[in-house]
Amino acid sequence: MDHSDLGWIHLGWDGRVADYVSDYPVDIRLSKAAKRMLSVDQMIWPRSAAFLKLLKTNEDLGRNWTLNLYPHSSLVAELPSTTAVRIGCLASQAEIDPERFYPALGGEEEVIILGYDVADIWLLSGVMNIVYTEEDRAAWPQFVSALNENHLFEDPRIAIEFAEVLDDRVTEHAPFVVCQVAVLTS
Repeated sequence: MDHSDLGWIHLGWDGRVADYVSDYPVDIRLSKAAKRMLSVDQMIWPRSAAFLKLLKTNEDLGRNWTLNLYPHSSLVAELPSTTAVRIGCLASQAEIDPERFYPALGGEEEVIILGYDVADIWLLSGVMNIVYTEEDRAAWPQFVSALNENHLFEDPRIAIEFAEVLDDRVTEHAPFVVCQVAVLTS
């Protein structure tokens, strides 16, 4: 499916645990069937120890201070036991505040898009970090069935619809934005 008409703001690169298999609680995620859960949310897909050390020891690398992301993949890609994850957010959403996000330059690397998450402005996932009831899942079959093997939305337009639902349901975390989750091809 072509999504070239959607514009994305490159927020930066994060270093997540390589070959991560989540055991995050079933009740806190939208789909109980997902075997693999990847996310922009660090509580779902944690940062690697090497990336945490990089954040702690290198304070002058021009990183995105608001989200602790790096503008380029090169430093992150070289870290042991780390997957370089590019995080972007949908540019057309009115909720995006450049003062808060400080978008990084770049985003030209070859990537594989894993899917689309819906998160608040602190990158807490609305797809996997909210307690969902069986009634919620039954009321939103179009969202539950739209999740891919990574427990991320395959189609960003469905993610946009879900963000609007969450804005009304989880007002304490609103506004929700659609985030693209991608990894380097090599």
